[in-house]
This record gives sequence, structure tokens and C-alpha cells, in this order.
Amino acid sequence: MIRSVYLGFLDLVQIRVADAFIREGLSPQKVRKAIEYGSEIILSDYPFASARFKTDGKTVILSLSSHGRRRSADRSFQNRGSM
Repeated sequence: MIRSVYLGFLDLVQIRVADAFIREGLSPQKVRKAIEYGSEIILSDYPFASARFKTDGKTVILSLSSHGRRRSADRSFQNRGSM
């Protein structure tokens, strides 16, 4: 029996961004942690589709532009201005 899997638009965006981060050299484990932590910060099941994330090739960075701060996937806090 073949099971159908349906993906919504937000699922596709989440997959696309995760793939882009992995192609930039981040490990899948680091990307997964970024999704989990990003979900906690912005209270969304689809953080990559709901907020602005970037990478420096070593970590995933969540831009909190309204406050001029960023958070990285390893939960360290950076106060460097908006991206």
C-alpha cells in the first residue's frame, strides 16, 4: 500500500531553507537544532518560513531586527545590530 505524504507551502519553505544551510556546509544536526531553538524563540512550527535566518557558514543566525540583535543556533546571544 502506497502512503501519500502531503506538504504545505510552509513545509516546502522550511525544507528549502534547511537544504540551503546544509549546502553552505552546516551539519544537518546543527540545522535541526536551529529549527528547534528558532521555534522556541518565535513561537512557530516553521521558524525558517516565519523569520529571517542567515548563516556565516558555521552557525545559523536568527535576526531579531526589531531589537537590533541576533541569536545564533548555539543559543549564544549577539548584540551586533540588525542584519
